[in-house]
Amino acid sequence: MAFAAAVSVTSAPLPVVRAAVRAVPLFIAAQPRAPPVVS
Repeated sequence: MAFAAAVSVTSAPLPVVRAAVRAVPLFIAAQPRAPPVVS
């Protein structure tokens, strides 16, 4: 992940890098996980 990010920063134009940085938290939030326990 870090290597891919470093490559994108060095080879991709800035708008693409910004879009990728914004997409990472959304991608992480979209990952399936156990539902929270409602007490």
